[in-house]
Amino acid sequence: MGHASYVERPPVPALADRVQSVWCLRVSESASHTQRIVPDGCTDVISYDGHLLVAGPDTSYRLADMRPGLLTVGIRFRTGTAGVLFGDMPVSAVRDEQPLLGDLWGDRTASELAERLATTDSPSHVLQDAVVARLSRVDAVDPVVVAAVGLFDTDRPPSVTDVAGRFGLSERHFRRRFVHAVGYGPSTLVGVLRLGRTMRLLETRARATEIAAVAGYADQPHMTRELRRLAGVTPGQLRR
Repeated sequence: MGHASYVERPPVPALADRVQSVWCLRVSESASHTQRIVPDGCTDVISYDGHLLVAGPDTSYRLADMRPGLLTVGIRFRTGTAGVLFGDMPVSAVRDEQPLLGDLWGDRTASELAERLATTDSPSHVLQDAVVARLSRVDAVDPVVVAAVGLFDTDRPPSVTDVAGRFGLSERHFRRRFVHAVGYGPSTLVGVLRLGRTMRLLETRARATEIAAVAGYADQPHMTRELRRLAGVTPGQLRR
């Protein structure tokens, strides 16, 4: 496995309410690299080896093989805010998939964007400009879903029935809107968000039992099982 450098930056102000970060992954010239990608509840638009693709919300980890010297640039949308990429299409249509951007925006638009990216020294700015321009035509964000995502991001998340009731919706209607905007249901997202909290806690010196309790698992074995399922590694391996 080779070496790669990863950098995240905040987006331009026009995207700050819906984009979590703009990121860049550069593989060293000396060797290829295998990147482990774990679920985070987000959707990304990515410029990768001359291609433009959309990485839908994952329900398990993926391994991406990258050649030496490869530069990958992406925009990571906050959970439930990627409607600008999809229009009326449900995000669930690309769950665990990585379709070409041309399949969503049209081949001509994607090809013109790819040409601009191939000739620029600032691919992240070009990619953001394209998303900002599309916002003038497609601006689909469900405020109920965005608010609900925040309610579920806790070690003791409320029930779906309770959250739906807060917004005056039936549970069935709420679930339908949630899956459309997020890509999967609330229970799946709760597990993914818990994984994110666990990964941040593993960067500290806290013991595994403490991390399991704070992150919201029933116990340490529960945490280990969930990390194996979602990330493909044990807590100890993830910490290293």
